[in-house]
Amino acid sequence: MERILQFTRKNSVEIAALVLSFALFGQVFFSSLANVLSLDNRSVMLAFRLCLMLINACYILFFFFQKKVFSIAIKSWIIVIVVFWTLYTIRLFCDVFLAKVNLSVPLWELLAWGLGSSLVSGVAACLFAPFINLGRVLYKAIEFGVALLGISVICFALNPGFDQGGFYLDHLNAITAANAGCSLVLLSLSSLIVRDYYLNPYSYSKYVSFLGIAIGSFIVIFSATRGAILAMIIISLFGIWSAKGSSSSRFSFSAPSLLIAFSFGILVVFVLSSSDLLLDKILTSRLWDTVFTRIEFWKVCLSEFLTSPLYGVGFNIQSSLGSLEIEQGIYFPHNYIFESLAIGGLLLTLPLLTCFLIPITKIFGFKRMNFLHLSLSFLASQVIIYSMHNGHLGEYPAFWLILGLVAGRES
Repeated sequence: MERILQFTRKNSVEIAALVLSFALFGQVFFSSLANVLSLDNRSVMLAFRLCLMLINACYILFFFFQKKVFSIAIKSWIIVIVVFWTLYTIRLFCDVFLAKVNLSVPLWELLAWGLGSSLVSGVAACLFAPFINLGRVLYKAIEFGVALLGISVICFALNPGFDQGGFYLDHLNAITAANAGCSLVLLSLSSLIVRDYYLNPYSYSKYVSFLGIAIGSFIVIFSATRGAILAMIIISLFGIWSAKGSSSSRFSFSAPSLLIAFSFGILVVFVLSSSDLLLDKILTSRLWDTVFTRIEFWKVCLSEFLTSPLYGVGFNIQSSLGSLEIEQGIYFPHNYIFESLAIGGLLLTLPLLTCFLIPITKIFGFKRMNFLHLSLSFLASQVIIYSMHNGHLGEYPAFWLILGLVAGRES
């Protein structure tokens, strides 16, 4: 046992970076691997999420065993996220066991994704945030991300192949793949923007970052997910524009930078010409179909919220959205705030908004924009944008993980 503890302390950065990398990129990696090996992807994903949950739970228990309960109790973001998921769970149990609401998604799945993945990930991340080597962990995550997503692209090329026209698999949504690629691009770009050694002592090689941008961009574009593509472009351009006026930045548009940009342009052209799905979304009426569908979902949620502003209508919202028959198999509005308003009204949404606001205020309170703060700001922007137009409250644990890292970090 003592040897295990010594090994953990000695390699704490690498272990933490590996766990973070699996949280950000692991679903794409294991799905691609399972597909090549002809394994049941859903079973692999359940095992993968269970392992992540146990690792995060063990880290939380470590604080209790170290008698650091007080450090947990005084973190306001942890209090808020616990309150939110407690209210969510109470409403879920009341609807299922008292009101006899028929769920469109299995009860165990909502609990596993909400409490098992999201709550535990968020609390563990917030506790880990003060770690002195967090910046080094994030840079190591770039290296692991390049390996994990690089292998994923190779596996995808083997089966089903690029002829499929989009980066998706059974039980691997294209949106999930696109968000993994976007995270790798933003982390890599952060390490290129902040080149000052004193502010970014972790940049061992900028070529790893360039490779991360190339692999991540390919996955984002080939996934044909417009939201992730726009988020990647907007956040990247804003980061580069902000960096040009910052004394902490050493980013320059030198000849190598222009060569990389030119190569990226060729990559984009290649991906666009190969992705029938993306061309279909851009050049046909599908460009606006998704937008109008989302707006219709949000209108229904707002209408249901207004019938019961304080408590919401509960999980009846799933059947209300499913009855629209606009998009098959969709029982949530693709917006965290509208979903929360419909399920639990203001009582549930106020803690959720606080979960947003604490990290946002932390970002604006960062005293200097070093690699750590810039990468956290980029990732937080990505997951917040995602939460406004995709997924449901417990589906994307990285949302809670990233906000937890930002909220637990000192300014």
